Amino acid sequence: MVIESIIKPIQIERRPIIGLIFGLVLTIICVLIAAIFFKTSASITAIMLVTIGSVPLLKAILDIEEKKELETNTLKNLILRNKKIFIIYAIFFLGVATGYFLLYILLPVNVTTDIFNSQINIFGRIDVEGLSIDKFDVSLFDSILRNNVGIILLCILLSFLYGAGAILVLTWNASILGTFLAGLGKIHMTALFIPHTILEFVAYFLAAVSGGLIAVVLEKHRFGTKAFNKIILDATLLLIFSLVVIITAAFVEVYVLTLL
Repeated sequence: MVIESIIKPIQIERRPIIGLIFGLVLTIICVLIAAIFFKTSASITAIMLVTIGSVPLLKAILDIEEKKELETNTLKNLILRNKKIFIIYAIFFLGVATGYFLLYILLPVNVTTDIFNSQINIFGRIDVEGLSIDKFDVSLFDSILRNNVGIILLCILLSFLYGAGAILVLTWNASILGTFLAGLGKIHMTALFIPHTILEFVAYFLAAVSGGLIAVVLEKHRFGTKAFNKIILDATLLLIFSLVVIITAAFVEVYVLTLL
C-alpha cells in the first residue's frame, strides 16, 4: 500500500503524534473520496475506507508492542504493559475525530447532510422533553445497557471473525464524536448529555483495544501457550473494565433524564 510506504509502523510506535496526523489526513482523504464517488452511501463508505486504510499500520504496531511485551515478561500492571498501545490507539482516534470535526464545520450544509447522515442520526433525533422522566427508570436503564453492551460484544465478535473488527468500531465511534462536537450548536442536545457520552466512548475504546489484542493473539499464538494466556488475560481485563464503564454510563444517562 502507498500509505505503508510513506508512514512506517515503527515511526508511529516511536513518535505516536504521527498517528494523529495519519488519522486526520486519512480521514479527510477517505471522506472526500466517499463524497465524490459514493454519494448515496458516503457516510458508511467513508468509515469502511478509513478502516481499510488504517488496519495494516495499526495491526503492525500491535505486533511490535506484543513482541516487546513477551520479551520483558515483567509483572507490571495492565495499563503499564499496554501503555503505548493505549496512546497510539487514542491518538489515532483523536485524529479521525478531528478530521470529522473539521469537515463537518468547513463543508457546505447540503454536503454534510449526506456525508454525515449516519452520525447525525445518532444524536439529531433526540427529543429532550420527550425523554425526560420523573424518577429513575429501571426498564429504561436495562434497555440502554443492553444496547451499549451489545455494541461492545459486537466489537469483540468482529475481532474473532476478522482482525479489522475492533478498528472498525474505533473508527465509527471517532466519527460520531467528531460530528457530535462539531454539531453541538446544530443538533438538539444539552450539556447534560456529555458525561454519559464520554463514558460510552471510553468503554468502546477499551473494547476496541481488547479486540485488537484478541485479533493479534489468535493470529500469532497457539492456544494454551504462555504468550497466548498472557495476552488473553490483558484483553479480558480490558473487556471487564469496558463493561464496568458502560454500566456506569447507562446509570448516568438515566439519572440525567430525571434532571431534565
